[in-house]
Amino acid sequence: MILLLQTGRLDEAAERITARQYDVYEGGEGRLVRVYEWICILCGLKLLDGGEPVRALEEILRASTVPACFNEGRNSHAFLSHIYWFAGIAAIACSQMDEAEKLHRKACEGPNFLTDLACYKGKTLWVTGRKTEAEALFNEMVVAGALLVKKDGRYDHFATGVPTPAPFEGDRGQRNRSEGLLLEALGHAGLGADQQSSDELREVLAIQANHLGAWIFAGKCGIDILHRLK
Repeated sequence: MILLLQTGRLDEAAERITARQYDVYEGGEGRLVRVYEWICILCGLKLLDGGEPVRALEEILRASTVPACFNEGRNSHAFLSHIYWFAGIAAIACSQMDEAEKLHRKACEGPNFLTDLACYKGKTLWVTGRKTEAEALFNEMVVAGALLVKKDGRYDHFATGVPTPAPFEGDRGQRNRSEGLLLEALGHAGLGADQQSSDELREVLAIQANHLGAWIFAGKCGIDILHRLK
């Protein structure tokens, strides 16, 4: 499904991702859910750009419910700000202003820790008039990203019970660098530093050519995501 998404075959990805029952160990770390969310969002944005805002809103909101065939749920710290931000945009295109306001309020309720998806909480804070909070969040992303870039590959803790064997997933130092650069890129995008953001996204993809988040934000799926943060 990731390859279908990355090659822009969104309709096929949407059909195939829910076409079977998954064992919990095929997606227990939340990766399957995140791919599903982006498939729904990108399909919705494609409909929106094609002049079908009602269908777009329905498609984007599908991402908020995890299909039963996944046999997993979301953890209590999951970000949904990206879903509600884009759903709010679609609601505005449908002239459903009250619904858009409600959706954007929900987008502001994301957890108080940093991932790449925090940029949508920041954007929603900005458009709803909470600009000081938004700028603080975007700056926090830049600072946290810079620290992660400099971090070595050593683990901070030991944990068991993770389905994916994390210690064997390659160069952790390089992963820290790519995740840190992505945080910086999206923080800079929110602050309006477009060129710096684009340069950092290119650097992420130079390190990890198939990085899903960087691939999506760089618009390589055929849908321009990054400009919607401006």
